[in-house]
Amino acid sequence: MTIHVCISVHPNIENLSKPVYNYNGYDALKLTGVPRYDGLVDRNQKQILISPTWRMQSALLVSKNEGVARDYNPNFKETEYFKVYNSLINDKRLIQAAKEYGYKIAYVLHPIVSPQAEDFDKNEYVEIIPSTGEMSYEKLFCESSLMVTDYSGVQFDFAYLRKPLIYHHHRDLEAHYEEGTFHYDTMAFGEITHDNDELIDLLIDYMQHDCVMKEKYRKRADDFFAFNDNNNCQRIYDVMIDYQQRVIDKNR
Repeated sequence: MTIHVCISVHPNIENLSKPVYNYNGYDALKLTGVPRYDGLVDRNQKQILISPTWRMQSALLVSKNEGVARDYNPNFKETEYFKVYNSLINDKRLIQAAKEYGYKIAYVLHPIVSPQAEDFDKNEYVEIIPSTGEMSYEKLFCESSLMVTDYSGVQFDFAYLRKPLIYHHHRDLEAHYEEGTFHYDTMAFGEITHDNDELIDLLIDYMQHDCVMKEKYRKRADDFFAFNDNNNCQRIYDVMIDYQQRVIDKNR
């Protein structure tokens, strides 16, 4: 029998407990948390992290498989994806606020977009970081004060730290999301913005108030994650030992 572990009370446990998934009995489904979350510790460095996902429809189709790397594409600068994010990271109001309130900005490129790093206009307040080499997402999560993302799964790592998130669902970019068990309108861990001006207004407000996660979204994170104690690896180990003692050793 296989043991399956889940990260949250809702929706994972409730959803996977339905008969259709055929997880029967005590040993089939366990609530433990995600092991990699144990390394997430708040080491705030007054940094705004911008980390959008890849948009196959808006940033040039490269393959039916989103995990396939691509070569540099000279036409990337003509896409709405490039225009939205290049404009954002070079916005004068955003840069002035970062300077005034003592924040730096890290713009992390999705691995598929990383070959286009040189296309983006540079300025002294925004570091453009390709997802290559020794780049560590965990380090960025721990050191950042706030994350701007869109539909990326990195939102869960950041919400686990109880740091504020903003979801940038820009109206000029096609949604990169299929409806499932996570509903952004009722479950998102932060505000949703639809254009750069709206996003920048919100970022400035957060910087003015020390980038603290609002109570509404903290409660959502508290309700979503079953654990927040950095003991997920220990729980998985305990489940494995318990299973071995009660099931495997008993049947030898």
